[in-house]
Amino acid sequence: MKRNTFFLFLLALSFVLSSSIFAQTVLDETFNYTVGDSLAAHTWVGHSWSTSTNNTILVTSGGLTYNGFVNSGKGNSVVMKPTGEDLHKSLGDSITSGAVYASFLVNVSAAQTGDYFFHFINNNLAQNIYRARVYAKLAANGGVAFGITKGVIPVKWNDSLTTPYTLNTTYLIVVKYSFASGTGNDTVSLWVNPTLNGVEPTPLVTVVDATTDLLSIANIALRQGGATAGATLSLSGIHIAKTWDLGTGSSASLSLTSPKGGESWLASSSQNITWASSGVTNVKLEVSADGGSTWSDIVASTAASANSYAWTVPATAGTNYKVRISDVDGKASAVTSAAFSVTTVVVPTLTLTAPAAGAKLTSGTSSNITWTSSNVTNVKLAYSIDAGANWTDIVASTAASAGTYAWTVPSTVSTTCLVKATDVDNATVTSLSGTFSIAAAGQYATIASVRSLSAGTKVTISGIVISPNFSTTKNSFYIYDGTAGIDVYGGTLVTTALGDSVVVTGWLLSYSGLLEVSDTLTSAVSLVVTNVSSGHTVMTPKVITVAELNANGENYEGTLVTIRNVTKTSGVWPASASVTLTCTANGTSDALSMRITKPCELIGSTEPTWPRDVTGIVTQFTTTTGGYQLTPRYLSDFVAPSAVQTESHTSTTVKGFGLAQNYPNPFNPTTTINFSLDKAGLVSLKVYNILGTEVASLVNEFKAAGNYNVPFNASNLTSGVYLYKLQVGSQSLTKKLTLMK
Repeated sequence: MKRNTFFLFLLALSFVLSSSIFAQTVLDETFNYTVGDSLAAHTWVGHSWSTSTNNTILVTSGGLTYNGFVNSGKGNSVVMKPTGEDLHKSLGDSITSGAVYASFLVNVSAAQTGDYFFHFINNNLAQNIYRARVYAKLAANGGVAFGITKGVIPVKWNDSLTTPYTLNTTYLIVVKYSFASGTGNDTVSLWVNPTLNGVEPTPLVTVVDATTDLLSIANIALRQGGATAGATLSLSGIHIAKTWDLGTGSSASLSLTSPKGGESWLASSSQNITWASSGVTNVKLEVSADGGSTWSDIVASTAASANSYAWTVPATAGTNYKVRISDVDGKASAVTSAAFSVTTVVVPTLTLTAPAAGAKLTSGTSSNITWTSSNVTNVKLAYSIDAGANWTDIVASTAASAGTYAWTVPSTVSTTCLVKATDVDNATVTSLSGTFSIAAAGQYATIASVRSLSAGTKVTISGIVISPNFSTTKNSFYIYDGTAGIDVYGGTLVTTALGDSVVVTGWLLSYSGLLEVSDTLTSAVSLVVTNVSSGHTVMTPKVITVAELNANGENYEGTLVTIRNVTKTSGVWPASASVTLTCTANGTSDALSMRITKPCELIGSTEPTWPRDVTGIVTQFTTTTGGYQLTPRYLSDFVAPSAVQTESHTSTTVKGFGLAQNYPNPFNPTTTINFSLDKAGLVSLKVYNILGTEVASLVNEFKAAGNYNVPFNASNLTSGVYLYKLQVGSQSLTKKLTLMK
């Protein structure tokens, strides 16, 4: 009997201790009700306006998010407007001592002269004693300010409005009511976006006045302000506690990468839901067929580190499906996709892959039109020379499975050409190429051929702008045409931007060893820039070493390159004028000269931390290191060092044009692709997903004949089958590779 009594004592003590530990949280209200419902239908009680008229407070889809807050992204929200019903909810407890903390998320879309929207109430509603009133007001600069009173005006605003917050932004609000002995000396405090590290910080605003104290706190209330004073806002995630207990302040995060929205997935098919995460152990996946009003589990818990989940798509068709991912432990905010479709109809897809944007074709030559497709039998091909205003058939029907068609380029010269592919059986399934040019035979010389001509030769070339204009009074920029790059200098200033296609007529000039297309040497005739069109693809930088630059600078002059792991060794970052810095790379002793030229955004910018991977144009304005140097263009040309991935090349005997199977295959996440060229040419090596969408460009530049090995890192892709395609001129080869994570 004594033993049983002792056991019951331990059980009771355990209950008391556990109750005291977990009793600090008084209430969590996440509005997890059906979207469109009135709060009055869910234990909220009206105490002012009628609960059936005058801007009824309704539930709206999705909770607001604030990283690390205990109720971030949970449940749904409510929308509150000026002049309408006021509601309160019981805490289920009457608190008479210590402190009470109310924390919630709020997003103000419109504010006026200022009114309160949240407060505490005692257990005698008839007394109308409202305390710790939280206000929102339109600030003088158009932002929003938050304020508090113990009970009546004047309102004490955050920072006296010197640092107002912005509209349409989610903020974490915390209000505290502290009971004190005596009369009229209780305290209210306000925080906006406090640090979430478990320690109560200094309040943003504190109010102590002689206003009548509350004898107890038994309810929380939502109030819609006056017609000319109240704010329009969304509110969610109410958390009531007796201690500072808002969340972990964790930097945990989730992002949903597929579906993103807009997809059309076949009913009952298998699709990968993919995501990225940080500081998350397990995730929950849910699906909604009604745009987020109701949810059902896909999986209650799966490892976040997998970053992928094979999901069998529902058998019911619909156009308003959404997927939601959430942290099982609640440290990271939940993320919901935009709406996508589930269809019982097989959806055909068709994507043109050539001609590429910015391509320059020559009249009378043969050029391959290429595409990828699924669920398409035959395609119709047409071209336009006037940006799509008029179309001319190339072929009325050709097998879609071929993926290529040899086209004899027409004789009409134009810089606004397009090719269109259309499903013969479904005219709504169509794909356009990027804008390209057709030139008369011999009209434009390649930049590579121009570079071997004598100074003083007049040339006409075409290329894509790969740099800003390094002058404010004349043309001073670089162009690249797939064979080589060159400096354009002189003539009447023409406004150009990165990715513009231009035609340049001028004379070859060597300035301090740098080859330019410039003004004539013998008379006052100027260089001319014409046919400017925007939106073309800028070349992918070639990754080289300092040793390669110093040994083969002429081969890279005027070309966009990247040098890995660069560290400055001497020189001062420019404040107002052009400078030359001395650097090394990858821990070698090879000196790299880096020229920062005015005017560009680098002048007067904050110096980056070293080392950096640096992209720039190979130029020749100095005699150091063989005369060649790197000229970066933008702040984005300096990025954190990355793992070196450079292709290897041998000039051993080449048997022909070939593309080998990648090895290893299947792979995770890296593999190597080998190919061989029996002649020089502009090489394109790209990777596509099974729908024909380009996911990686591995090579896009002019190369000599030889054998090449190119590494491919697919760490940013999901498991599946992909296609890799090698194209040089009219020749192309395609193979499959399999990524298994």
